[in-house]
Amino acid sequence: MKRIFPYCAAAIILAAALLVPGLTQAARTGTNLPAITPDRTDIIDPLILRVQKVLRKIGLYKGPLDGLVGPKTLKAVHAYQKIRGRKPSGRITQKLADQLETEDKVDALLNRLKKAKATSIDAALQALLNQDTTRELLGDTGKTEIADPTRDTATCFKTPSPSCLLTEATESSKAIFKPEMRDWALGELLVAQAKLGLAKEAMGTVQRIGDPRLIMVALRNIAQAQASEGRDDEAARAAKIIPDLIRRAEAFAAISKIQAVRSNDAAVKSITELLLLVDAVSDPLKKAALFGKGAVIQNHTGNAPGARKTLARAEALANSLTDPHRRETALGYVATAWAEIGAADRALDVLKEMGRKNERTPVLVSTAIAQAKAGDAFLAIETAQEIDSLRYKSVVLARIAAAQEASKKGGDALETLDQARDAASEIKKPFARDYAISRIALTQSWIGRVRKNADELDAAAAFADTIKNKRLRAETLWTIAGQLRRLSGADRAKVINGMADDAADEIKSQLSQVWMFGDISLVHLKHGETAAAWKVWQRGLKIAEGIHNAWGRTRALGKLAATLIRLDKTLIKLDKTK
Repeated sequence: MKRIFPYCAAAIILAAALLVPGLTQAARTGTNLPAITPDRTDIIDPLILRVQKVLRKIGLYKGPLDGLVGPKTLKAVHAYQKIRGRKPSGRITQKLADQLETEDKVDALLNRLKKAKATSIDAALQALLNQDTTRELLGDTGKTEIADPTRDTATCFKTPSPSCLLTEATESSKAIFKPEMRDWALGELLVAQAKLGLAKEAMGTVQRIGDPRLIMVALRNIAQAQASEGRDDEAARAAKIIPDLIRRAEAFAAISKIQAVRSNDAAVKSITELLLLVDAVSDPLKKAALFGKGAVIQNHTGNAPGARKTLARAEALANSLTDPHRRETALGYVATAWAEIGAADRALDVLKEMGRKNERTPVLVSTAIAQAKAGDAFLAIETAQEIDSLRYKSVVLARIAAAQEASKKGGDALETLDQARDAASEIKKPFARDYAISRIALTQSWIGRVRKNADELDAAAAFADTIKNKRLRAETLWTIAGQLRRLSGADRAKVINGMADDAADEIKSQLSQVWMFGDISLVHLKHGETAAAWKVWQRGLKIAEGIHNAWGRTRALGKLAATLIRLDKTLIKLDKTK
């Protein structure tokens, strides 16, 4: 009997091991699922299999996808946890599987974006290489640039001119080491150079841009800058050398829009070029969008029949698209263009053919504004109320209120402004809400000035002071202070000026301060307040002198140079009239 007991005990232990498999593994997985013994490969744990699949995809797991926890699986889990800065526990949980799969999806998206970017860069590079006129723009962007350490910056800040500021900005840009940030700053710098008439220098700046896609954008921006200064032939030459057909067409759309404000003859010439280019575009969706832009500009030049004919072509192209998504997108472009040329009823007819809400918003915005301009404020408000996006609805209602006040038709503008205020109060995103408040406050102050009611401007300032974004609050308050000063004198505007100053002092970024003062200077200039414009500009210059970061200094000086060009031109005109 003594010999039989050890054998019975051993048999019981063996049976227990078979009936209760892998207790240790169950502890490791941290789940309530039955544990799986290594030799029972027909039973797969779905959770473990999910983890194995992702770990293998990212190169950490080299074993079989068997849904079993073995040494290789545990080693891979440990490695992943260490890489992510977590304590290596080896536990396989639902949370771990979710994290792995989420990160895998993000990485896959980033890889797709990376490949798409590489493809678009290669396409832009090849397009530039295929033309003699643009091949030379591909400079040696890999060479190291060193700013001139002997340059005299003090003289330029003491007696500034657009030329010396641009020279200093160019030197500062050589110290920007991140390629994408340097390209950004250079893109702004070349616009100022083009505005000053420095076409050769602007093209030299283009050669320093590393991303070939941005070179095409730069050529368009140069064309726009030259058109804004009345150099129409130079603008056309810059646009014509853009190798990509659609980008070239967009450049002519941009310069014709600028020219339509100043010179119908120049605009008509550019529109003709635009429409010829659009005829050569093969994609019906892009073709419809470009025809829409061309029609709006045609209408601005007084060619209403031509605009309607062009839009009819765009609408036919949109309706020819078989893919529902592309068709609705194209119809959105067409409907918006109909609204912008004043054909609100036609825009609403096209809108009925569209189903997706995101495509409807721009159409409703343009239609409501067109109806308000036509003097039908009640209908405009009705259209605005159909806009689902509160940030757009509030701004459009403010625009309608301004149109009501200008035409003295369609009810009380301040009542419409109250509706805009109600919509703005429900906007969730902070900057979107701040922007809506600024538009409403500016409209209220303008109405107050029209009515010669200073109390209304004070109320607008109090509303603007609720804006959280410091720069937007400062800019809005300064604009209101200027309107109050023109209405009631400097003493009445002192309080609002002080509020604006306080907001400006809270802005931490020196670059943001400089940019803001440049914009405010132009607002003063628009109202003929050259002394105030010059004073504000000098305030920005003083701040820029203290910026030592190369990227910020380049952008700040480029902005100040572009603003000074406008200031100098205004002063020259004033001298000629004396």
